[in-house]
Amino acid sequence: MHDESDARPNMDSIQTALRWASTTLPPAALANLERTAMHVVRREATLAQAHAILRTVSAAQMALRAQGASAHDLLAAHLGLPASLPALRAETLRVLAGEMLQATTPGHAISQRLITDLYLRRVKNRRSLAAVPMQRGEHRTTSEIAGLVSFCNRDDLPVMQQAIGVALAAGTWSGDGQVLGPALFQVVLRRRGTTTTWMPPVPDLSPAPTTDASDRGDYWAGVMSALRINVTELENACIAVSKLPDVWRERVRPRRGSAASRLLGILSHRPVVTAHRATDATGASVAAVYGALSQLEASGVLVEVSGQRRNRVWYAPEVVDAVDRRMRTR
Repeated sequence: MHDESDARPNMDSIQTALRWASTTLPPAALANLERTAMHVVRREATLAQAHAILRTVSAAQMALRAQGASAHDLLAAHLGLPASLPALRAETLRVLAGEMLQATTPGHAISQRLITDLYLRRVKNRRSLAAVPMQRGEHRTTSEIAGLVSFCNRDDLPVMQQAIGVALAAGTWSGDGQVLGPALFQVVLRRRGTTTTWMPPVPDLSPAPTTDASDRGDYWAGVMSALRINVTELENACIAVSKLPDVWRERVRPRRGSAASRLLGILSHRPVVTAHRATDATGASVAAVYGALSQLEASGVLVEVSGQRRNRVWYAPEVVDAVDRRMRTR
């Protein structure tokens, strides 16, 4: 009788996870990995122009779906407003992934310093640390870290196998794996040239894989299927958001060429605005912009979220709703 506990590896070290992720896969699994990689590449043109909230959600919400962070919650964390711990973890991931990607050049090696410096900065940043409590992973050895970097820089593995493998391995270092693993998933895709401008949704990597040969194929098939579905849902969210300006114009009926009309044209790509940003984006006068903001707030297109009299911030809730519906359809 097959004992599943004997087949489940002890994923408590980087070396163990990397050895598992480096195992040669059967042809069907390799074809699945390649199909998923092409699925991601083909969406580059569509999703490269995704607005800020989609970029935030794509990197973070999918990694934290089980914790229940909504798109509205993510936006609150992004703006520095009160938010749930899952949303704060997601914002930490967004920032960490963004910093790592800025330092990543396609085709070039990833440095060990890139990983350790950014990770340690996260550990020492008490505001982020409160959202992402450290567990057992703060004191990993130099050899383990070097092994993680070396795996990131390999070019002999299918890119999706490498990206998922490094996310699993990094999870053993970062305790719960909710930040470093998904960030390195993005870094590998960027270094290998699979993505250049956007961050695909990170699939759920649980439960932990097993060493059983048949289970190994099933695990990769499940993860790749989840990734393709996530990317498709993100693309569908972009399509839904792109239709909102026409809906808003029908509701508000602004004068052609007015500040309100111009502002409606940018909100699907910039769902968070201030008076200063709106003035720069529309080219309208300050007075006209404030009038437009009031008009759009009265019609429900915008909601003010800062609660302040000065330096006020508005966002378009229907943009966030469109994203949230797509991300929660599964």
